Amino acid sequence: MRELLALCKQHSMCNNYRFNARKCEKFSSANTYTMYGEPIPPTRMFKYLGIYFTREGIDWPTHIKQMIDKAEKTAAFYKSIGFNGYGMGERAKLAVYKCFIRSKMEYGLAIMPRRRGLLGLWDKAQNRILKWMFSVNDNTSPKPIRVLLHLQDAFERHDELSCRWMAATVNKTGPDFLIERALNVAKARTFAKSSFNYGLGNSNLLLNILKEGGYFGTTAPQQPHCCPFWRQYNCRQPWPI
Repeated sequence: MRELLALCKQHSMCNNYRFNARKCEKFSSANTYTMYGEPIPPTRMFKYLGIYFTREGIDWPTHIKQMIDKAEKTAAFYKSIGFNGYGMGERAKLAVYKCFIRSKMEYGLAIMPRRRGLLGLWDKAQNRILKWMFSVNDNTSPKPIRVLLHLQDAFERHDELSCRWMAATVNKTGPDFLIERALNVAKARTFAKSSFNYGLGNSNLLLNILKEGGYFGTTAPQQPHCCPFWRQYNCRQPWPI
């Protein structure tokens, strides 16, 4: 580790930039490490690119709870200036919700495993915010509101974002994306074999869109019948495996 830190220091000095040692952290090590003579503090969790990590990897429960908290604070602010049943019109409220509130909740959602408990928390948060939007009672069913606004529940939204992310990454080229492509194909096959239903008409959704995009053969891509989101993200170059 000390050799790696020395290389980082050398690279920074050669390229006229500097690491901030106070923002660097170490996991589960009794050794003392320094950067430019400043000690690197120990930690059990750190935040990188807006996502929380522990020594086991991404801490999805903490991440989802933090994103929900941010979204609800943003919704409370907009609620005070017309994001309620007596202020803005439905079109304006929907635009505010999608642009400024839901976007906070769904950060990182595309790469998160399909965990029913966490998506349930996400769905409950969305339902609360939608009830604020129309100033209705807490006991009101959120389904009619989602139908009125053409919104998805947490599980459908997760599936759409995963589908888009997979299509976008598979569409990339170059050696930097070979591992990511392989992971996406493995993820698609795992999802296709699982027992849950995606809610989009086919439990083999992700595997099918990759097949129909030409990624499992050399045939030209065909129009998909199971994924309404694929048309915008279809890869024109087949990727034979």
